[in-house]
Amino acid sequence: MKKTIFAGWWQVAIGMLTQAAATGTIVTCFSVIAAPLAKEFGASRGELGLVMTLTYLIGGLINPILGTAMDRFSIRKIMLGGGAALAAGYLALSFATSMTGVFVAFGLLLALANVALGPLSYSTLLPRWFVARRARAFGLTVAGYAIGGLFLPPLCAFMIDSYGWRNVVRVFAAFVILVLIPLIAWLVIDRPSDVGLYPDGGVQPSRVTTSVPAESSQSTGALLRDRNFWVITICICLVLLGSAGLLSNMVPFALSRGFAAKQGALFLTCFSAGSLTSKVLYTFFGDRLNPRAGLATGLLFFTVSSGCFLRGYSYPVLLTASFLFGMGVGTSLPLWSYLTARVFGTANVGRVFGLMNVVTIPFLLLAPPVMGAIFDRTGAYDDGFILYICLGLAALLMVPRLRVVAAPR
Repeated sequence: MKKTIFAGWWQVAIGMLTQAAATGTIVTCFSVIAAPLAKEFGASRGELGLVMTLTYLIGGLINPILGTAMDRFSIRKIMLGGGAALAAGYLALSFATSMTGVFVAFGLLLALANVALGPLSYSTLLPRWFVARRARAFGLTVAGYAIGGLFLPPLCAFMIDSYGWRNVVRVFAAFVILVLIPLIAWLVIDRPSDVGLYPDGGVQPSRVTTSVPAESSQSTGALLRDRNFWVITICICLVLLGSAGLLSNMVPFALSRGFAAKQGALFLTCFSAGSLTSKVLYTFFGDRLNPRAGLATGLLFFTVSSGCFLRGYSYPVLLTASFLFGMGVGTSLPLWSYLTARVFGTANVGRVFGLMNVVTIPFLLLAPPVMGAIFDRTGAYDDGFILYICLGLAALLMVPRLRVVAAPR
């Protein structure tokens, strides 16, 4: 009998691709695109930071809506809509004639795509397909973001130098139309039951699957009163805040330390290499890792790397700091999805993610322009890294308050 690949792994594969093509380009490559945008439209670094602020604002408003929709309706159809928004956003950006056009492309179309194809989609989809191998599935999926970030920034910088930024974003749009959207339509399946399967690849309920109690939807009030909700939200918010503030200013930060834009793009590559490394490790050990230890490790990498950015001025030190920063983000992101599904159940994942994003949105909105404004006011980014260090230490003190029940075996 011919052995076939479990359809759940195809959900992982498409999740990896959407993380690279959507979040990987919208967030990681923005810092590379920011330099030619500033040159062409005369935008300050604070204004460029506001582009990502608007993107996070619209995304935060959309998150609870799409989160609830993914719990109730077809994730596949929502992801297809996200693919259409991603292609339309990059096409609109390629024809922008002022910063207003940039704000519209990122703040509306790309913000929608970032939510529909970002962590919300795989965090809602994969818990339906995996129980015993859930951490591995999340680790592999989030690795797509790191893989995209590893190769796309230097490739993007090279292509911009050779062909101009407008042609580069048109190439992004063409890839989405010709490759990403057809693959989503072909591979994404909303539930294992749609094709006569059960989680983890069984053709009948496994002992692990049947050991998981039936899950019921919880009220919003009950979710907001849950201490775990706030511990997870605050700890992950810090990592997201730091990631948003630094990645959107990484190339300008490199320029402020006397390096070229291409060298700054390599900081992004090292960030993605660190992120990928931690996600690969999480893929192998995540199902056996104590979640609190994993969360503390991610926060520790985040705090230490911020100190390296603050005090480091040599290129090797800053490359190392970028790698450690990526390790922190790469450890925390799959844990966010894993913890949400494990603590609150698959019936609530979309809504919980939406609520968490509503809470974190004010901080994500402020992070990019605040880092840019700190430089505009002081001529350096040091005060931003001092803030990150203080917040990282405070979040580490919260980790022991996280309560997670034993995973099913």
